[in-house]
Order: sequence, then C-alpha cells, then structure tokens
Amino acid sequence: MSPIMTSIAGLAATLTGACAMLLMLELRGNPREDSKVNQRLITAHKVTGYIFIAFFIAILAVMLSKAGTYQEEFSPRTILHISLALLVIPLLFFKILIIRRFKRFEKQVPGIGLAVFLALFLLNSMTAGYYFLHQSDIGELSLPEEDAAVLNKNKEQKLVVQKCGKCHTLERVFKALKSDQDWTETVNRMISFDSPNISEAQGQQILNYLINQQQRRENLVTEGPRAQGKIGRNMVEQKCSFCHGLDRIYMAEKKPEEWVQTVEKMIGYSEQADFMSHRKKRLFLSFCSAGVPPGRRRKNDRGNIKKIMEGDAVKKQKVFFYCSCCAVLLLTLIVTDSSFAKDEDDAGKALVEQKCSVCHSIDRAYGASKNHSEWVKTVEKMMRYSDRMDFLNQKEKEIVIDYLANRKSSQADSEK
Repeated sequence: MSPIMTSIAGLAATLTGACAMLLMLELRGNPREDSKVNQRLITAHKVTGYIFIAFFIAILAVMLSKAGTYQEEFSPRTILHISLALLVIPLLFFKILIIRRFKRFEKQVPGIGLAVFLALFLLNSMTAGYYFLHQSDIGELSLPEEDAAVLNKNKEQKLVVQKCGKCHTLERVFKALKSDQDWTETVNRMISFDSPNISEAQGQQILNYLINQQQRRENLVTEGPRAQGKIGRNMVEQKCSFCHGLDRIYMAEKKPEEWVQTVEKMIGYSEQADFMSHRKKRLFLSFCSAGVPPGRRRKNDRGNIKKIMEGDAVKKQKVFFYCSCCAVLLLTLIVTDSSFAKDEDDAGKALVEQKCSVCHSIDRAYGASKNHSEWVKTVEKMMRYSDRMDFLNQKEKEIVIDYLANRKSSQADSEK
C-alpha cells in the first residue's frame, strides 16, 4: 500500500474515531429524555466504533508488514509513531472490556475514549499530516555527467541501504535489471513515495549507484559463457518464480524452439509490455536452451529452490499471523457482544429488585403486562414519587425499562 493510501486510511480512522468520541460525549454529557433518541445515539456510537476498529486493524497489519522488512534502525519519529500505535491497542481492549464486563468502572470510559482519540490524532498528524504538508517539490530527477563525476560511491551505497531498505528488501533492488531510463523512473517514484525524507542530491546519488551497478552487471555479459549463464539463471529466478516453482523450469527438457514458444506464452500471460526486454529474453532463452545434465541440475539448483520455498513459507506465516490477530480481536468482540444482553438482563433485574422493592413487592412489577411506552411512564412516575434526583440516572432508567419490557415480551413468546 502506497504512502498516500495509508495516509488517507489514517485520516479516515481519525475522523471515524472523532465521530465515535463526540457521540459518546453527547450520550454522557447531554442525555435525551426520549429513550428512542438515546438508543439511536448508542447504535450510531457502536457502528462508528466498529468501523474505527476495522480501519485500525487494516492499517496496523500493513504497518507491521512494512516494519518487518525495515533493515535499519528506526528514527525517533518512527519510534514515537509505533509507540502511539501500540498504545491504542490496550486502551481499546480495556475500554471494550469495561463496557462489556466491568460496568462499575463505566465512569472511566469517557477518559479512555478520549485517550484513544488523542493517541490516534497524534500518530496520524505526525505521519499523514507530515506527508501531506511536505509533499516533494522535486520534479523529474536527472543525472548530468558533471554531477555523476563527483559523487561518492561509499556514500551512495549507504544511501541505497538506508533509503531503499525502509520499504522493501535490498534483494529486490539488486536482482532488478533495468535501463538507465527505467532506474530514473524508479528513483523518481521512490522519492515521491518517501518525500521529503529523500532530497534531490540524495536521489542523484542513489540513481548514480544503481546505474553503475547495472552497468557492472551488463559488463559481465562480455566475460564469457559462464557469466552469461549466471545472468540467465538470475532472469529465470526473477521472472518465473512469480507464478510457479523453479523446479518446473529446471526439470523441463525442451528444444530451443519449444523454449521460445514457452517464453512468448509467459510474456503474454504477464500482460506487461515491458515484462522482458529483447536482451533479457535472449539471455533467458540461452540459459534454458543450453541444457544442464539432470544430475547436476538437481544438485546445483536444489538450494535455490529450497530458499525460494522457505521465503514463500515465511510470507505465508506472516499472513497467517496477521489474519490470526484480526480473527482473535473480532472473536473477542463477537463473544463480548453476545454476553452483553445477558449482562443487561442481570443489571436490570438487580435494579428492579433494589429500587422497586422500596415501595411495593417485586411481584407487582413482575406481574404487570405493559408495553415499552407504558413502562416508560411507570418508571418516570416511580422516579417522581421517590423525590430523589439521583434515584435513577439516565442509563439505569433505560436498563430498567428495557428489562421489564423485554421480559414480558419474551414470556409472551414462550407461552405462544
């Protein structure tokens, strides 16, 4: 996912979290007398909360994947960003836990919700906001000959490791075979993704190093068949491993014209005009058509195949880990949500037995057959008779009304 997409997703999560927080403040600080309005606000708060959690899980999975491929020490800004993101996880967990299970601590819920929003606002403002405010003002990067003559190779190599290794492995860089124009477009695209962390001078140094590396590898072609075979093998490992295992290539025995048809078919499947240049195609066919004795092929290429299979296994393990984390969090939400109704019934029963028994027996309440609006009038009348402002707060009033109304309706359904 590109930086612009993650920035947009972060801003969307921040706005969704702000809506959920404002709805919570409206419910707690300015409750309505109409219970239906309050119920709609509660539903809206739940919906925005679930949307926020979905955004947060998606962004967290993407960022953890990027952090796993980072090959240098994190900068202080990155460490602060990761710390704030990790802080949101326990805050969200305890907020949901208090709401679902430990209702005596409900007074702390608004403070926890505000802390979640502040952490989210800070981590997005220092990354997404930073990205939007400091978009690169570098145009099309080029490398004049007079600039290339004074660049430092050691510094260039360090910059490639530092800047390119932030988003992907360096193997992806050094395995690529591109022309000077292709490398220029790649570096320009990289600068636009990571602006303003890469200056124009740094971009020129990176570009010069990559072009020189490309030329050095191209010079190996003139050093004999052995060098050409090595480049051809790199091409096979780079292009063929996207769709199938390399053993399918190394174990195949085909004539040169059959290899030509196979490569043409592979290029057609890729649906990319620049999938393979004419020179790359020639080296590819030379390696495949040369033919390697079966015994030597199995001995030499087993290690390469094993490395690729191990790399695929690691990728699958990462995907499985992220999916497992998402599944555990969603399962926790589902389980706690299913137990929420039971907790509401227990709280309603306890309030009815505590409050109604002050003036009359519990049987009078349990024996009455009323609909929801009638119970609203009854409970409000009971609150006026008590002459106490704190006899029932808004939340307790809703719990009592819902318990009595739902209790009678469930009994009627069971009798039918």
